[in-house]
Formats: sequence, C-alpha cells, structure tokens
Amino acid sequence: MTQEQKVPTVMIDGTDYEIDKLTPAARTLISFYQTWSNELAVARLEVAKLEAALRQLSTEITTVKSEGDATTAAE
Repeated sequence: MTQEQKVPTVMIDGTDYEIDKLTPAARTLISFYQTWSNELAVARLEVAKLEAALRQLSTEITTVKSEGDATTAAE
C-alpha cells in the first residue's frame, strides 16, 4: 500500500501554486500574503464584535429612553 504525499500548495485568488516550485522571493511574498490575510480575518472578527456590541447598546438605549418617557408621562 503506497501513500501519496501531498504537495504543499497555496491558493491565491482562486489559483493553487506549488510552494516548492516558487522562487524565494515569491515564497516571501506568499508569507506576507498569508500573514496579512490572517490579520484581516482577525480584524474582521473584531469589527463584527464591535458592531454587535453597538447594536446591543442601541437597543438598550432605546429601551431605557422608552421607559423614561413612560415614567415622565405617568407623572
């Protein structure tokens, strides 16, 4: 039984590239690309968290304001 060895590749803009066949300069650029793509994913997650927190605060502000308006009207 023979095991096939998987050739390391990287996909950029829908194209797979065999890492071993790239020049050292291209490998360096690939490394930057992968690092920055990962950083972008982390940043997008942080933005999504902040947006969700702001939506929640907006809801709470609206609720508090409505409760305050109801209390003022009852007085």
